[in-house]
Amino acid sequence: MIKPCFHPLFVCIFLVAAIIFSLGLILFTIHQVSDLWEFDIAFALMNATSFLLFVVTLLFLITQRWRTSLFLFFTLILIQSQSNGSYISNKFAKRGAFCQNEFHILQFNLSYFSHAYKSLLSHLKSQNYDLIALQEVSPNQGKLLINKLREEYPYQIGGTPIIGFPSGQLLLSKSPFIEFKIHGAQGENQLISALWQSPNYEPIHLIAAHAPSPRSNQLWQQRNQTLHRIERLFERYNLPNIMVIGDLNTPPNSQYYQKTFHELQDKPVISWPNIEYLGQFIGVAIDHLLVSSPLTLCHREAVSELRYSDHFAIVSSVSAKISD
Repeated sequence: MIKPCFHPLFVCIFLVAAIIFSLGLILFTIHQVSDLWEFDIAFALMNATSFLLFVVTLLFLITQRWRTSLFLFFTLILIQSQSNGSYISNKFAKRGAFCQNEFHILQFNLSYFSHAYKSLLSHLKSQNYDLIALQEVSPNQGKLLINKLREEYPYQIGGTPIIGFPSGQLLLSKSPFIEFKIHGAQGENQLISALWQSPNYEPIHLIAAHAPSPRSNQLWQQRNQTLHRIERLFERYNLPNIMVIGDLNTPPNSQYYQKTFHELQDKPVISWPNIEYLGQFIGVAIDHLLVSSPLTLCHREAVSELRYSDHFAIVSSVSAKISD
């Protein structure tokens, strides 16, 4: 009786990995040439597939299945190359001559939480953020945050009777907004553009957005329209010192993200979902901060202590040219 060359379990793993790779290749190809929202969303989740494959590879390494582990490892590399960098860590840091005179920003989708606001207030009061960008802020939550943080953050966009909270957004700052404008009528997806002046830095052209979550074809189209409006805004500025911030509900490997922001610097960090005990091993980067020259992204990291939203809060450090 001839002994089989490979264990049946290895053959099964090989077939599963081959199927995953083939589906990934097909998905990548369709994603690049189609405007179907299902493929755009599925392609964004390739990071989760990569993580699961990594876990399987690790298990085979522990059990000393060397050939299987090697095969799965190379399959993982191929899938990652297809995903165009969809595997993003929970931290980015850059240091050197370009990262001096930094200012610090916190961005956080609150998911309209109704509890644990004391924890958030305590965190914001204990940190020295220069700018805070919040999304999915309810009117009650927003008014509470504005009142409780007025001493630390005396300047804000959002929370007034005239503009309310544009698409659930609230901006809080230690330094003034020279001017700002709300783009879009109430009830529509609204963008905030502002000229943000810090005493130590040149004015920064800020664009804040909360794009719709693409849970359906209609919402996916609205999200893409939001990205297009953002693109038109910074094309209109055609200036240095542009910063785009917000929950854009678009992963960095999406063709729409790449088309919109190809001229800006970004360092994506996994921000969703925020599931206790799972960490940031399975997730996507959808809460972004992007800048144009001479601004430089120096550090981005998830804040693990703020756990009551389905998003991670992200803290970023940006280096700017000192104003004369």
